[in-house]
Amino acid sequence: MKPHILFYLGTRPEAIKLGPVIRQAREDGSFKVSVCLSGQHQHMALPMLRHFGIQPDVSVAVPRKIGNLPQLISASAADLYKLFERFRPDMLVVQGDTTSAMVGAICAFSEQIPLAHVEAGLRSGDFMHPFPEEFNRRVIGLAATLHFCPTRLSASNLMKEGVHRKRIRIVGNSCIDALFWTLTNSKPRECFSRDRIGILVTNHRRENWQSGIANLCHALDQIATANPKVEILFAVHLNPKVRRIVHGILGNTERVKLTEPLDYATFCWAMKQARLIITDSGGIQEEALALGTPTLVTRKVTERPEVLKGGTVQVVGIDTKKIVAAAQRICMDPSVYRQLHRPRFPFGRGNSSEKIVVALQHYFRRHAGR
Repeated sequence: MKPHILFYLGTRPEAIKLGPVIRQAREDGSFKVSVCLSGQHQHMALPMLRHFGIQPDVSVAVPRKIGNLPQLISASAADLYKLFERFRPDMLVVQGDTTSAMVGAICAFSEQIPLAHVEAGLRSGDFMHPFPEEFNRRVIGLAATLHFCPTRLSASNLMKEGVHRKRIRIVGNSCIDALFWTLTNSKPRECFSRDRIGILVTNHRRENWQSGIANLCHALDQIATANPKVEILFAVHLNPKVRRIVHGILGNTERVKLTEPLDYATFCWAMKQARLIITDSGGIQEEALALGTPTLVTRKVTERPEVLKGGTVQVVGIDTKKIVAAAQRICMDPSVYRQLHRPRFPFGRGNSSEKIVVALQHYFRRHAGR
């Protein structure tokens, strides 16, 4: 009988990074594969899975009244225990550092189900930045049976915490698989006017809700006002707090286009065509680096220090003046842009999913009959 692997995910970034892994596992044929959407951000994750030709086997609906993390954790855990009774998987696979992934880790550990963690070992060293992701990934690391690390640095983080090297695999990051697969299998989109300097923006993290997003929006307003050639595309997160801040400050600014979250193919082309990306996302840092698109990270720290070598990706924090100065330098000085526009591949060149599936095969061969 084939080992049964259950992929458990809840957000768009998880779907982006697990989509290629799920495809690879199904195409390989060595496993019975099931996919469950936790309901955390189902409206955003489901279209992403469909982008990769994946239909979830189960979609859990989180009640609309849930509005805080403890409620989400409680509801998700109750639903996942029911799924364990239904599926009895031989392994649970989670990705990254979301609430869904953390709940999956706790439930798998409690039921003594082996856990595989994709994108393991990232650490910022500060539980509040990013919040709650740094806490989540630490919890997942404690529960995981297999740790699929993007780089040697992320692997070394785990070994410093006492994880045995036999449980660690350095595989790169499957977001690069998703990026290159999408650019190869989709038609190009024209995301910016040909005569404009395009800036692509996202911002959504909880630690930025209080003042960081507002500071960024004021910076974008200054950048657009001072530079008639600049065109800003801001893909606004669906969170009501984020939308209220962004539309309140930038709703009437010329050459700032506020859109709904872009479909993934369009977003990939926008990253490729932009002169500059400004974001607080984690995965975009890796994707942008693989494309060589200069990127400003509006956070205090990054759990991906590998991106900082060479200057293509820079952490600028949430100070309005710093954001404006860094953006002006990249957008207005062609020599600076040419210097920073250099693709690098510390997270692999697009074969991470294959490495993960091979590692899963080896695990089950070693544990057959136990």
